[in-house]
Formats: sequence, C-alpha cells, structure tokens
Amino acid sequence: MRAALGHRHHPHLRDDGPGTLSRGALDARRVGERLGPLGGRLEVDAVPGWGTTVTVEVPLGPPDTPREDPLTVLGARELEVLGQLARGRRNRDIARELHISESTVKFHVAKILEKLGVGSRGEAAALAHEWGAAAARA
Repeated sequence: MRAALGHRHHPHLRDDGPGTLSRGALDARRVGERLGPLGGRLEVDAVPGWGTTVTVEVPLGPPDTPREDPLTVLGARELEVLGQLARGRRNRDIARELHISESTVKFHVAKILEKLGVGSRGEAAALAHEWGAAAARA
C-alpha cells in the first residue's frame, strides 16, 4: 500500500564479484530481522560468477499499524533494572539502588537483552527511552 504512495526507500546494491554473498551473511548482522518490524524486507540474489544484487526495502514513514510495546515481555524487576540502565547507571550502582547483588543485575541485564532481542545495553536503553520506560519505570 505504501509503495503505491511512494513512501518507501528501495535501494539496490550490485557487485560484480564472485557471486558468493548469501542472505546468511547478512542474517549474521540481523539485517532481515531488524527490517521485519519496520515493514521492510531484504532480498539477496547471488549468481556464481556473475555477482550479487542486494535489495532492501525500508518504509520512510511510521508503520501502518501501531507497534506493540516490546517492554511488555519484561517482569517488574527487569523493568526496574532497565529503567536504571536507561539512565546510564553501571551494574554496581543499579545493585546498590535496588538492594540486589551485582551478579543478579548482570543476570537481569542478560535476560533483558535476550527478551528484547537486542545486542547491547545501548539498544535496550534506546527502547526504554522510546517506550517511556526510562522515566516512568526508573
């Protein structure tokens, strides 16, 4: 629907290399997984000896349907830890503030990253700020 309105960015990348690039190589960087929630898509067409064409389609506007709050998968304590993490606090400071051990904080941070499907504290903090958890749940 958006494509008809011209609200999509649709770059094509082509190389004249050996044609050995696979979608798997891009999946290692979670390109397709990151495009999915945005309503985007990734296509890789590799022809051995001829090269590879990579097509990425990314919507330029907000999604057609509202996104579901990704923080709903977190428990109450995880939300408290995330709120502290989003404020830039270190594990030691979070442990002191929440009266738990630093090991417990590390455990919660690992579970938060896993449940949110992000690879770093920074990505988790960005989600917390986007969804209002940094202020409301800190």
